[in-house]
Amino acid sequence: MKEILELKKILNCEIKFDEPLKYHTTFRIGGPCSALVIPGSIEDIQQVMSLANQKNIPLYVIGNGSNLLVHDEGIFGIVIKIGDNLKKVMIEGERVNAYSGIPLSDLAKQVAAHGLGGLEFGIGIPGTLGGAITMNAGAEGEKISDVITTVKIMDGRGETHVLEKEDLYFGYRGSRIKDSGEIVLEAELLLRREEPSIIQKKMDNIMEKREHTLPLDYPSAGSIFKNPDNYPASYLIDKCGLKGIREGDAEISTKHAGFIVNLGGATYRDVSSLTQRIKQTVKDKFGISLELEVVVL
Repeated sequence: MKEILELKKILNCEIKFDEPLKYHTTFRIGGPCSALVIPGSIEDIQQVMSLANQKNIPLYVIGNGSNLLVHDEGIFGIVIKIGDNLKKVMIEGERVNAYSGIPLSDLAKQVAAHGLGGLEFGIGIPGTLGGAITMNAGAEGEKISDVITTVKIMDGRGETHVLEKEDLYFGYRGSRIKDSGEIVLEAELLLRREEPSIIQKKMDNIMEKREHTLPLDYPSAGSIFKNPDNYPASYLIDKCGLKGIREGDAEISTKHAGFIVNLGGATYRDVSSLTQRIKQTVKDKFGISLELEVVVL
């Protein structure tokens, strides 16, 4: 902990020690981290990474915390939260350069106002651009990798590089970034010209559909499991009769079986117990092994 306190000496940005991560995840679950850093610049991120490397301190990066399940006991190490201080957007023609901290939904609205389509699917996704790239987030049959051209990242040595789309190895709910320890700093997107009114109508329809089908009234981490081949995970879970099953204050949503919701005081233990029950029941009934989509810290 003494080494982590050195952050005070090298940074001018916001630092919170022993900060409960439940305040920084959409699930509203998670114990404290040793230090939470909210960088104001790329230089801040470099300095944190340098300290972590020198002192061999575990380092984690989050955005809006929309796809995370954090242990009740918290985690030892430094968590960098990339958000409001790094959300600049530059639009030139059909090309958009954006910092990774901007919420994907906000970026969708901004480009729509400039008559640029192709990002409408992002309107209901609660994560940041950086998180969306890391997980190759998508909806409505589209995904962020469809519009990405290049991504600027920082590697584990604190050096920056610009990667072409093919270098990112995008896959279903994943990319090279997910397991590499690299940090997304900014990205270039190539969109298409379209009437703002048409784009807005698409986004309105997407939001109406989400509000009708998803349990947006409760904290969650979105879809808990990846969709296996042939069937959506939610279909399999529903067919197992698991909707409404509870463990403590965690519940398999009665509105969408692919979501586990926090009814108020759910814990990591509650959610973990439910995910294990879902996996075992689906395996027994259908012979299909579900894989977690949510990232566990």
